[in-house]
Amino acid sequence: MLTRRILRIRAMQDLYTYFINKRSADATLKEELVIQKKCNEKHCEREKDIYGDIFVKDCKSTIGEEKHFLDTINTLNYNLHNGLNQQGKCIYNNYYNIIYLLVKWVDVSKTQLNTVKVYQKYYKSSNVEIFVNNKILNDIANSNFFTKEVLSSKLLFSENDIKIWYNTYIKKDKFFIKYCSPNTQITDFEIIEYFIKNRILDNGSINIFFVENDSIWEDTIFIIRKMLLETINFFQTETKKEIQFKIDIVNKPEKDFYKNLVTSIEKNWNHIIDLILPKLQNWDLKRIFLIDKILMAMAINEIKYLNIPAAIAIDEYIEIAKIYSTDKSSKFINGIANEISSK
Repeated sequence: MLTRRILRIRAMQDLYTYFINKRSADATLKEELVIQKKCNEKHCEREKDIYGDIFVKDCKSTIGEEKHFLDTINTLNYNLHNGLNQQGKCIYNNYYNIIYLLVKWVDVSKTQLNTVKVYQKYYKSSNVEIFVNNKILNDIANSNFFTKEVLSSKLLFSENDIKIWYNTYIKKDKFFIKYCSPNTQITDFEIIEYFIKNRILDNGSINIFFVENDSIWEDTIFIIRKMLLETINFFQTETKKEIQFKIDIVNKPEKDFYKNLVTSIEKNWNHIIDLILPKLQNWDLKRIFLIDKILMAMAINEIKYLNIPAAIAIDEYIEIAKIYSTDKSSKFINGIANEISSK
């Protein structure tokens, strides 16, 4: 279900995190070892003054810092090779949040219908009761799927967010009022589908919310839309509270492709950098943004080690660079990768 571009972006993000944290761990280790060495030297001088040379203990730095460093690197390696699982969790969490939003809108509608008389005339004329009494959403709200999975996810929306979007997309949505007119025969499925496609996953404030919270939201919208529509279709035909509903979003070929990406780039990083260095006319490698180095290395890695055609690999990373770096970076990556791939 995940496209190769999404897999490449996820691998790029995980590699960037890996190298940034490894660089930080390297610097921290060096700093700690220098401090430890100075402390040991002072300790040795004091013992020598008191006990003489014969009683001076070994003043070599302890292995504690090295062990901590190795533990950190092992953790980084684990996170790098399990990044795709994290991407799957992120997609699922966004999907759960939209299910939660739809169910909460029903709750808000019911509350206002029951407690605020001033709205009753409005609701009667606008037929929002059709949304309130939506059987599919009520079945979802009463299912184990909702109580055990949706409510246990990381919920992103505040009560205020839910009410604001409710007022915008339900109470004041003139198109929806017309859409649900008494003369229109509309099913529960179609009501939910309308909101998912035209209000939640469009270019409005809810979509902007997800864009700000997930860097590849726009690349995964089609996956989440498919998951949502499969869910409401499932609950349209199945009403048992005990049902367990699950959608697989990462299959074996996708896992293998991601694994090959990160494993190969990690293994061949130094050799790829050696290929890049001679091509950097009047450029110092240290001056190149890390994200550009990673994108350039990934393109070369796919061409040299994963047998991906040069044109496909380079075009993919040029497009990714336009999103995550700059136009100049995409041209720079194109020039270096093309030169290396042609030889």
